[in-house]
Amino acid sequence: MYAVGHREVPALKPDAAFWTDYYEKNDPSEKPDPVFFGEVQELEPGAAIDLGAGDGAATFALAELGWQVTAVDFAENAVLRLEERAKARNAPIETDVADILSYASDAKYDLAYLGYIHVEPDQRPPLLAHAVATLRPGGTLLYNGFTFEGTADGENHTESFRALFAPLGEVLACLLPTGLHIHYAEQRMRPSTFSFDEPGSEYMSVVVRGVR
Repeated sequence: MYAVGHREVPALKPDAAFWTDYYEKNDPSEKPDPVFFGEVQELEPGAAIDLGAGDGAATFALAELGWQVTAVDFAENAVLRLEERAKARNAPIETDVADILSYASDAKYDLAYLGYIHVEPDQRPPLLAHAVATLRPGGTLLYNGFTFEGTADGENHTESFRALFAPLGEVLACLLPTGLHIHYAEQRMRPSTFSFDEPGSEYMSVVVRGVR
């Protein structure tokens, strides 16, 4: 765990061993992120890919809204747990254990979701370009994350750690060369619903929605 301001958050880093241990020690999340949920309710259901799905809070929310979902994550135990829950609910979910930085599929999707996937700055452009490439023409990319920009929370952290959490301008700089048409982009403080936060906490949210 890392302290962010006065709170602790999981160490968000592209390390399968860390996340395998994290999912081993924590119960699956049942509540989808409200920012994500608000965005996807505006979309017509189709085929979706949840990149970095973890144990599936967003995946199950999409399935309940009528989407056919493919959930991808490199933490095998999280994916296996997601599969068991999907079978129990008879949910239209497929899974794959893979690193989303190199994941390849012949399928194309109507929605690609990246939720709180914070990687090294040099990995960000290929990750976002790869996410866009999974889309059919007319498909939607939804990026949902947070940043230290405009807050005091990052003052106790190293520059390299803060750099994992891209502000809106950096996310857009990665996406614009892909040809994605940006329909919505916003960076602002939001009330936190994260389980590791104290009541009343806020965080700087970065949300981008675009169409291929």
